[in-house]
Amino acid sequence: MNQEQMGLFVREKCIEKNISLHDFAIACEVDEEIIKEWESGNYIPTMTTLQKASDVLDVSMHEILEGRTIDAEEFRAIADQNLVELENHWKLPQQDPLAFKRRQWLLKHRLRILITFGVELVLLLICLFTHATLYVVILLVVMVISALTIWNEMSLEI
Repeated sequence: MNQEQMGLFVREKCIEKNISLHDFAIACEVDEEIIKEWESGNYIPTMTTLQKASDVLDVSMHEILEGRTIDAEEFRAIADQNLVELENHWKLPQQDPLAFKRRQWLLKHRLRILITFGVELVLLLICLFTHATLYVVILLVVMVISALTIWNEMSLEI
């Protein structure tokens, strides 16, 4: 998959089909800047954009990726290679499933957590300004217990 060759092929097909940059961008549902980047070889389209471009230009997605017309004999080998290259290009780093679940849980319960610690913080400040030392110590213990309770709930749900 040669990006520059792909871009030239797209540009040639647009000229051949008498499709302006603006019309091609609208048909592919992307900005004109994306099409310019693509034509200059600095962009690899998503599968959705590639499929829309394929329909508009009346060529296969693999021909776009290859940057040339492909005959039936070599189509399968090129198609398989293009899929592997696209997967490698768009592959995202693997995410730790436990970290993902923790993040989801925190997002789900963030309001309750913020309110809990917000109220505790306000009470702590009040106790500090009124010099109520015993209440400060008790409130700090309550805050630690709240944090441990929230952590425990998260651990149980995940």
